Amino acid sequence: MLYGKKVPIAESAPVAANQQNFLSRYMPSPQYTVSTNTARFDVEMIYRFLTNCYWAEGIPRDVVQRSIENAMCFGVFDGDNQVGFARVARITARRKFCSWR
Repeated sequence: MLYGKKVPIAESAPVAANQQNFLSRYMPSPQYTVSTNTARFDVEMIYRFLTNCYWAEGIPRDVVQRSIENAMCFGVFDGDNQVGFARVARITARRKFCSWR
């Protein structure tokens, strides 16, 4: 549910049986599909959207492209038209220790 409304989404990639049960239970309509296939993503549309957002104003296109390549991304499609995008990024930090002798 999104803001109290059911959002119809069907998974386009193969999923496990328990995931498919979840999808069919909460997202019964196949109007939209969700895909992690980055080859389907409309990077130009994503870039145009981001450059109009205050948190990414002025972001270079190559940074957008790399961020899509280096994170788990989801595209929402109505037929062949991309209508949504989400990116899940995991930030890792490494500690470096110096030892003095």
